[in-house]
Amino acid sequence: MHRTARSYIVAVCFAAMATIVHADERKDIFLQRASVPVSDLDAALAFYVDTLGLTAGPVGESASETFRAMFYVGEGVASRFALLDAHDGQPRVIGLVEVDGLAVDAASNRVNAPALVFGVTDMNGIYARSRAAGYEVLVAPAPLLGFDGKAIGTEMALFDPDGNRVILFELNGP
Repeated sequence: MHRTARSYIVAVCFAAMATIVHADERKDIFLQRASVPVSDLDAALAFYVDTLGLTAGPVGESASETFRAMFYVGEGVASRFALLDAHDGQPRVIGLVEVDGLAVDAASNRVNAPALVFGVTDMNGIYARSRAAGYEVLVAPAPLLGFDGKAIGTEMALFDPDGNRVILFELNGP
C-alpha cells in the first residue's frame, strides 16, 4: 500500500526537542531538525548539497523500531536517510527520508507543504546554480522588506525535486 505525502504529514512536521521544567519555571525548546520525506534521496541530495550548499553526512539505513514508528515504515520496507548540516555550528538541520513505496505528491506539496527557510550568504550563486540545474524558481531574488518598508536584504523561493517550497533570505551588511 502506498502512503501519500498527506497521510505522511505527521512525520514531516518539524522534530523538536523540549526540556520541560516545573510549570512556574522557564520552558526551553529548540528546533533540532526538519525531517522531509523525499521520493529520490540522490536527487534531493543534489538539490540541498550541490545547489543550496548544505553539507551531507553519511547516508544511512534504519530498521530500528522507533524509526519505523516515527516515519510509518512498514516491516521489511527499505528506507534511507541523510542528515544535512548548515554552516556555523548548525549540525543536522535537515533530515531527508526516502521510504520505498511512499508516494510523495509533489503537486500537493507545492500548495500544502510547509516551507523550509534558510538564511544564506550567496544568494546570487544559489540562484545561478538553481537555474543551471533546472530547478523551478518560484520567486527570483527580490528585495526583502522590513516592517518599516525599507529593504533589509534579498529573498527568493524555489521548489526542491519533490515540490517542497524552499525560501532563502540574505540580509544586508551589519
